[in-house]
Amino acid sequence: SFNTFGVEYTSLTNAGFLCAMTVVFTPLLDYLFFRTRPSRKLFVVLIMSVTGIALLTLSSALLPALGDILGIYQQLFAGLGMLILSLIFETPTLPRSPAVWGSVLVLALFCTGAAFLIQAVALQYTTASHVGVIFCLEPVFNSILAFFVAHEVLTPQAYFGGLLLLASLLVMETDLSLLFRRRQK
Repeated sequence: SFNTFGVEYTSLTNAGFLCAMTVVFTPLLDYLFFRTRPSRKLFVVLIMSVTGIALLTLSSALLPALGDILGIYQQLFAGLGMLILSLIFETPTLPRSPAVWGSVLVLALFCTGAAFLIQAVALQYTTASHVGVIFCLEPVFNSILAFFVAHEVLTPQAYFGGLLLLASLLVMETDLSLLFRRRQK
């Protein structure tokens, strides 16, 4: 997939933060398919998110790395396109050793199965647009792991971009009107 090749030409942190593009694509697709207009608050959060992603991924010359472009492309065309290409170009094979089968079983049950089950239960209590913003946390945790495991250090610009993404999440999930009403009393 493009994301796999993209990781070779960008940092682990950038690859993780590019997964946050769901924040932008989810409300856009929601509008295109269901004509759900984003609220002013969501529109501001989308601008914050795109700016944060740009600060994380663009160089000081405001140019993305090849891996960043491939990662964004992956987010745009992943689903159906990758399925079709894998059916055309790949020959599926099953693992041949018990160790690999054990790994597959643990990953399938705990990392995938349990995570999707918990996520499906939790998602019924919020909107699709909010979920996209909540998914901003995935790349934040990715960058923390990249720092501790791969000793990856970001530029100040990239740290600011990460903080902006976190701020967008907090803005989206905070009832600002309730805060303003409390101040007026």
